[in-house]
Amino acid sequence: MIYNETHMICTYLSLIFDHNAQTFSSSSSEEKSGGGADCHRQSSGHWIVDTPISNPMSVYEQYRDSRTSWGIGALGSVIVEVELDDKDKTIGVGISIGGEAACFMVENHLSRFVEGQDPTNVELIWDQMYRSTLNYGRKGIAIQAISAVDLAIWDALGKLKKAPVYELLGGKTKEKMPVYATTSRPDLAKEMGFHGAKFPLPYGPASGEWGMR
Repeated sequence: MIYNETHMICTYLSLIFDHNAQTFSSSSSEEKSGGGADCHRQSSGHWIVDTPISNPMSVYEQYRDSRTSWGIGALGSVIVEVELDDKDKTIGVGISIGGEAACFMVENHLSRFVEGQDPTNVELIWDQMYRSTLNYGRKGIAIQAISAVDLAIWDALGKLKKAPVYELLGGKTKEKMPVYATTSRPDLAKEMGFHGAKFPLPYGPASGEWGMR
């Protein structure tokens, strides 16, 4: 995987000493690596972008054949790295969608709620990031940027505590969980042992009554 890491430093009971924010070095490098958090940042011919899939832009004929034609993967991923100021310089990594725009939010807005904070106050940090972005956020790219930071903090906190994050969240409730595959070939998913599959529907309301059938 080729990317420039996002560096945002969160100190553990001490002062911040550095931070910056970046994303993959280019869209082509993200595509060649198979995509990051933005699963639609794929090379031409990949089923998830070039298979007919009913979507909000299907009402426009010129955008039906390929979802990349209307920019579904235009933003790309944002990668956040959180470094704690403990003796081991613990590092946590979080990834989400948002690309350069999300990097700008992390660098110029969200970082103030992370720098110098105790990472065990992860709920406080999230609440402050969410409330501070209400005037332009509540969903979409703002939530995606917050998610990258939040995931990085949880990752660092788990490493700091030397425990899996699910234990920090209250522990497991079952020994195993069934999983499904997102694929255009549910038959192959079944052969691989998946309990279920989520597959795209090529037609919908944009194709009229025939499409609904």
